[in-house]
Amino acid sequence: MHLRPRTRSQLTIWGLPEEVILFILRGLHIKDILNMRAVHPFFRDLIDGSPGVWSLASFKDTWPSANNIAHYDKAGEFGNLEALIKMAIAFLYNEGLPNDFDGKNVTSNGVKAAEMFCRIESMTVATDPFTWLFIRPPWSNSGACCKECVFTYMKNYLNENEEKEADCRNICVCVAKTLNVLDEDDSQGEAGLYLSKAANHKSGIAAFMMWQKKYQSCINDRAGRLESIRQLRDIANMGHLDAKLTLCESYSRHVYGGITGQKAAMYVRDFVQSTTPTNTQECFQTSQELTASMRYILVDWLVEVAGMKDFSSHTLHVAVSVVDRYLKIHKTSRSQLQLLGVAAMVLCSRYLGKDIIHYSGGCLVNRQHL
Repeated sequence: MHLRPRTRSQLTIWGLPEEVILFILRGLHIKDILNMRAVHPFFRDLIDGSPGVWSLASFKDTWPSANNIAHYDKAGEFGNLEALIKMAIAFLYNEGLPNDFDGKNVTSNGVKAAEMFCRIESMTVATDPFTWLFIRPPWSNSGACCKECVFTYMKNYLNENEEKEADCRNICVCVAKTLNVLDEDDSQGEAGLYLSKAANHKSGIAAFMMWQKKYQSCINDRAGRLESIRQLRDIANMGHLDAKLTLCESYSRHVYGGITGQKAAMYVRDFVQSTTPTNTQECFQTSQELTASMRYILVDWLVEVAGMKDFSSHTLHVAVSVVDRYLKIHKTSRSQLQLLGVAAMVLCSRYLGKDIIHYSGGCLVNRQHL
């Protein structure tokens, strides 16, 4: 067979179909997208008319500011979660955006943040709500608190959108969790109403929180304990992780809720096999400076902090998991390792507990040990 001589291909990006160009652009960093947009009016029109490019654009290592807020707005308009979350936090805490330190923008910024938080929770109904973490008390005593403004907006939003309760179930849980932290006389009953609404629309976390309140005092009641395990099993079937863990704990104490020990053992085995391995050895691939012994010392110190602050073991384990997941993707120096541990504990204590950890330089171990 006669072979033709090789020639340089004349194919350029200009000759690619629009679908291929859009596929290439999706997931790029916003700076790369904007640079591509500036090359030619063809690319400008193509990018501006493609919601998929904006919804998947990456905003890594950037924060909303007066110079780039228009790009964040456009990405958020098309459902870019990263852009929405960063904008909501920026408005909530006046971080990076033009603000009025006299407090005149508290209401307007709070409304903007609340609108974004509500949209975020409406878009992530398949996962547990998390935006309440940013608005939970303690609130400012000055009478003007942006977090309290967001909380009030969420309550009004639920009252005005009762016909969309299925899409608002995560918002219901955010309001309920905030009410639980308030510790006021009527807040607990009000929280129960919001949890009931969310549970009626198949919210696993709402159903589990209601289960905890209902059956926390039936330890010595055999009939109540049996019914509690049966209901817990139904909640675990909804896919809620905490319900699955609690059910496995009950099975380990030989509390089977009407099934045989063999079936309980099979459930625990299947649950363990379905979990993702931690692969902690991957933590040290991003930085040659860190070692396994440094991680061991950090975890040991976090155990002491959790014990000193009376945090639950759940909070401790999630904090360690946050540290490991961060180390897998971010290069971290030895001097920053303890700061990472403190940040993880603060975050998890706010998310999982009522008490908030207070940083004190006196409670830190000597960094030379790390």
